[in-house]
Amino acid sequence: MLEKRSSIEFQKRIDKLFNDIEKYAVNKPVEIVVVSKKQCVEKMEKIYQSGFKHFAENIPQEIRDKKVFYSNNAVKLSFIGNIQKNKIKYIFDNTSLIQSIDSLDNASAVNDYYMKNNRIIDILLQIKVSDEVTKHGFEKNIINEVFEKIKEFKFLKVKGIMCIGPNTDNKEIVEKSFYETFEIFKNLKKESKDFEIISMGMTNDYIIALKNGSNMIRLGRYFYEGL
Repeated sequence: MLEKRSSIEFQKRIDKLFNDIEKYAVNKPVEIVVVSKKQCVEKMEKIYQSGFKHFAENIPQEIRDKKVFYSNNAVKLSFIGNIQKNKIKYIFDNTSLIQSIDSLDNASAVNDYYMKNNRIIDILLQIKVSDEVTKHGFEKNIINEVFEKIKEFKFLKVKGIMCIGPNTDNKEIVEKSFYETFEIFKNLKKESKDFEIISMGMTNDYIIALKNGSNMIRLGRYFYEGL
């Protein structure tokens, strides 16, 4: 009985999610990324069977430990965590998109690793949109210069930008950060035909992100609560 109730509640959340995307998104289509950090493969399989194919991890060792799941060619994997040079090897095999390139040093390290293995990797540039010390990313005022430099790395293909919204209940502050990020996205898109992804919005703020141009939202708790 509890499992049936859980399934019904899960489907209600999914229905709401798609309704929200249809209602609020100004930059369609929108790709949904299931953030699965510290989640067991059994729950991930349930979400996969529900039709969601794009997952994300922020700890390289979790990609290693869930290798069987991520070896499924139908699963797309994003890495959204901090880049550590000695952990890139865990990211390499199954990751399709690295969303968290937040410094030139990290870009260079990832490029060098992929160059040694003769493979090009899609990346997003992480933009810093708040002054919180826990937030990483490129400062907004230098992103054009950074973009030009990273385009020179032959084994990185810049597909867009990513940001993590400010940790605040003030919706106006969150909206301002997403609006400014979308303006950056539109300006950089003029410079590259490969530029197509703006990844912003999580469980608490995805509707604000959709209203301000996001076409990729990263949801974890939204899927796993009560599952």
